[in-house]
Amino acid sequence: MEMYSCAGGTRLELTADEMEAAGLSFDTFGKGDDATDRFIPAVLSLLRDRGYFPESVRLIDIEVSETEGGMTLFITERKPSQRVKVVFFTEPSEFEFSLHELISDGEEPFCELRKLSGSYVLIASSESYPKSESMAILAARLAEHGTLLSREPYSLI
Repeated sequence: MEMYSCAGGTRLELTADEMEAAGLSFDTFGKGDDATDRFIPAVLSLLRDRGYFPESVRLIDIEVSETEGGMTLFITERKPSQRVKVVFFTEPSEFEFSLHELISDGEEPFCELRKLSGSYVLIASSESYPKSESMAILAARLAEHGTLLSREPYSLI
């Protein structure tokens, strides 16, 4: 299992052999699956031991994607009250302008670029944004249904 620290979280890459040894399957991976329920606490303990997550982290989000050779997990800390901003655009030429709309006080926030139907959406989180439960819910739904294109969109400009 390969571990990488990246923007906003930790990426784990598991091979098919590692998945088989742990009894994991991409199709059944999730809450309530016995193999998943054994695997996640063990991985979190390992991540804490290696300094990827402090002991204070109690809530996490896991995004799972199937790869040719196995499975990739992207684990992030779930913030209890997210301060998020969402920017929609339809033309790729609007990308850079839309990205600059998210910068607050010179800070480049943690940001994701996603595609949803014929539109693109940038979802950013920063402590400098105002609190908004409705915006946090919108961002969560867009993240759930949109196709992830990049977790580091600033590197694309």
